[in-house]
Amino acid sequence: MIVFSIPGVGDVRVENVVFDLNGTLSMNGVVPPEVQSKVRQLSKTVNVVLLSSDTRGNLAEVGEMLGARWKRVSGQALPEDVEKEKVVEELGAENTIAVGNGRNDALMLKKAKIGIVVIGEEGASSTAIMNADIVVTSPLQAIEMILDPQKIVATMRR
Repeated sequence: MIVFSIPGVGDVRVENVVFDLNGTLSMNGVVPPEVQSKVRQLSKTVNVVLLSSDTRGNLAEVGEMLGARWKRVSGQALPEDVEKEKVVEELGAENTIAVGNGRNDALMLKKAKIGIVVIGEEGASSTAIMNADIVVTSPLQAIEMILDPQKIVATMRR
């Protein structure tokens, strides 16, 4: 668990970090080595969950490689964005940070205690950006902020 306090916002107890996979952690199906290392480091402190429609067909493999739980969102029973939001809700939104970039990540970014949108090579949906608390330009930046929460405090203080 990661615990910190944001002036003007309050105490934050992070037990879960939920990541979208494609376009957020990975590009063209590949998670860069430095991102892999940081996710593994993060998973020693919090529950890391990968969510994806599995466009590249490698979600299970990446989840195992990173030592993270994973869930494929199909969009069949519910739209993908609603499925992702439900996962955050089930984990406990008040203790969850969500990281994503797509339109189907917007609801989970809004629902989570802290939503971080990554504007990387694939870009980011304007809906995701509007629902996020923090905007970064790489998955590495997002993970480093979570590992060093004083960066989150500096960004979110009132």
